[in-house]
Amino acid sequence: MATISILLYIVIAAYSTRATFREGQTAGGRWTSARVAGLTLSVFWPALIALILATVAFQGMLPSQRS
Repeated sequence: MATISILLYIVIAAYSTRATFREGQTAGGRWTSARVAGLTLSVFWPALIALILATVAFQGMLPSQRS
């Protein structure tokens, strides 16, 4: 299961990085700090989505602490 998850993450991150790179090429191809930041974030956003989904899923599984 972990291998499939890692492979899926790599595929999603590679696709988003490629799309972001191509957008930068169409916009003139200059390497600005915004372009570098966009490429960097395109690698990490799938992990942030997974973290948010896991947090939401596990919060529903925790016993309620309301009185």
